[in-house]
Amino acid sequence: MLTDNHFNNGLLFLSYLIMVADGILDEVELDALKKICRHEAISLDYLDNFIRYTKVLPEKEVYNKGLEEIAMCNDEEKLRVFGWLYRISEVDGTVHVKEIRFLIYSLKEAGIDFENIISAKDKLPTLF
Repeated sequence: MLTDNHFNNGLLFLSYLIMVADGILDEVELDALKKICRHEAISLDYLDNFIRYTKVLPEKEVYNKGLEEIAMCNDEEKLRVFGWLYRISEVDGTVHVKEIRFLIYSLKEAGIDFENIISAKDKLPTLF
């Protein structure tokens, strides 16, 4: 199911988790992820298959797979992934506490400073 592109895999795994952190995979967040996929040249067919694949996995496994994929990315790709995650967390107008905890914990695991994510997200297009 996964491709050899660790950036794409990591982005999708962690995006999925932040989107469902509040217990709801809503259309606004899904539309935002589709915009990200178009921007990052990830096919929407791949996204649909990825979501079907990921939905049946335990949350912990999705998280671990996401971090494994991110670990194989270069620093620029890591910053871009977390910049997108930040953008996704703000897209529905409400940043859920669990989304923030997930983001901060994931940053710590990936060895990235939060301040660097703010500047990385500012370089990405908005998702509204």
